[in-house]
Amino acid sequence: MDVGFKRIKWFKSRSAYQDMQYRRQRRAEAIQRHMDMMEGINAAMSAAQQNRISGLSTLAAQAGIKRVQEMANAKAAEVTKQIDSAQSVVNASTASEDFGLDTIV
Repeated sequence: MDVGFKRIKWFKSRSAYQDMQYRRQRRAEAIQRHMDMMEGINAAMSAAQQNRISGLSTLAAQAGIKRVQEMANAKAAEVTKQIDSAQSVVNASTASEDFGLDTIV
């Protein structure tokens, strides 16, 4: 008595060549997916770096503008102080001239 199972081939199996082609195609698809993912990462990193450079240049420009404005304000305050000083001298000399004329008359 023979005890065993007979295999019924319901599905046709691929030949070795077809299996090799199938595996080659799958590898090519996996490599392409990986390359697409790496391109996306590369683009995102490049954009982030450009944004960082742009942000740093904006901050540097703002700091430069602030420094120039502070220097201009300091210069304007110095000139205003000189003008006020000169004005007080003029006012004092005018007052002393007025005072001198009144006493002579």
